[in-house]
Amino acid sequence: MVFSHHNRSRPHLKVQDGCNFKCSYCTVPLARGSSKSVPLHEILERVQSIEAAGYNEVVITGVHLGSYGQDLPEKSSFNHLIKNILQVSGIKRIRLSSLEINEVDDELMELLQDMRLCRHIHLPLQSGSEKILTFMRRNYTLSSFFAKVDKILSRVDNIAVGSDIIVGFPGEGDVEFKNTYAFLKAIPFSYFHIFPYSERPDTAAGKMKDKVQSAVIKKRIELLMKLNSDKKSSYLKNQLDSVLDVIIEEKSNDSATGTSGNYIKVLMPHVNAHKGSIVFVRPLRVLDNHIEGTIIP
Repeated sequence: MVFSHHNRSRPHLKVQDGCNFKCSYCTVPLARGSSKSVPLHEILERVQSIEAAGYNEVVITGVHLGSYGQDLPEKSSFNHLIKNILQVSGIKRIRLSSLEINEVDDELMELLQDMRLCRHIHLPLQSGSEKILTFMRRNYTLSSFFAKVDKILSRVDNIAVGSDIIVGFPGEGDVEFKNTYAFLKAIPFSYFHIFPYSERPDTAAGKMKDKVQSAVIKKRIELLMKLNSDKKSSYLKNQLDSVLDVIIEEKSNDSATGTSGNYIKVLMPHVNAHKGSIVFVRPLRVLDNHIEGTIIP
């Protein structure tokens, strides 16, 4: 188990390593093997110690987080882990890192109703082309992905849904990229991270033909970056009539910055609260990729 805090106001707790999937571009199963979970009691003790140290948020991380507990002798599950953290700890915010779309079920959506779970979920898509998803060996269809995201948004109010996209995977022609662009435009992501395809040794993708030229990849990334900026801006503008819960992460003499429960960077002038504390902020305006707001007394 890895507890990473350094000077963070939101420490990360790694509860699992390795991966049970066999995506064609990934070396994680080769390097780290199948999923290995930290025993439940050890995680609960660590969460309690994080809370006792004065932290207001813990980020639960793992390589294949949704597979948590399947390898343990007592057979646990990710949902069971989250339930137990909520029961034994009074920590104010629990943030989930990346999860696979098929691992978000009705039970987890119900858990996300708890105000202590951050209104933020990251669901890697990787491509908006059915053909490329097949080449990647991803285990969902675009229609099932869209339907699940729509269900999450309908059940969890004001949740930020993020994703990952790989650009330039072997076989990604103009048609496949146009399909990806159209799907990303249609699906209500709050943001997505964009990665150029990088060939890895000893992977199935590394042996594929129809490689995409780097100049083409660069142009496609530029198009997606603009789309991502538009989606971020739209999500931020939708927050202007809300109240955000923000953990202060950095302070200067005349301002502070922090992260809201729904994963928005917030700038606050004239802050008296100390680093690591939770404040409630009324958004005033959108500035680039963040919001400027004022603390509610």
